[in-house]
Amino acid sequence: MTYAEEPQVRLSGSFGTRHSIGDYQWTQDVAFTPPNKSDDIPFVRADPGDLHTVLEMRLAAPPGDGRMVFWVRTPSQPMASPSQFLALIADYLPEAIHLSIERRAGAISLDNSIRVTGQELSEWTLCMTQLEAIQNGIFHGRMNIFSERGQLLATASQSGLVTLPKA
Repeated sequence: MTYAEEPQVRLSGSFGTRHSIGDYQWTQDVAFTPPNKSDDIPFVRADPGDLHTVLEMRLAAPPGDGRMVFWVRTPSQPMASPSQFLALIADYLPEAIHLSIERRAGAISLDNSIRVTGQELSEWTLCMTQLEAIQNGIFHGRMNIFSERGQLLATASQSGLVTLPKA
């Protein structure tokens, strides 16, 4: 087996803290509906046993212009740590594709990054996704993830291949 045939994975991380100089947040506000008044997200697919069956996800604002704002929680199987949960939901950035282009679409991730900024626990987590562009079948986007009280918990970015289901 040659080196090129072996699976390739590159991971990097930075952990720890530094002396605090205070907490600041400059993210833009977006009008949204509380989770108890929001509709479920219409997923492209929801196979039995799929992750969608574990997460409860609701639209918090009408999608448009590459933006999707949604609430998410794990009512039946809580994550072991807030950081694990944030990493999991950051990978839902591509869900904005099918709602933005108004046709069934999926994605295969080329890269994704998450930067955890907070650890506040809340029942629901608000995700504000913005697709930047889809060019030549490749999407680029970002996500800000907030607690119910509005604390920024993480920022994420992702690029990937847009996939269209065969007819």
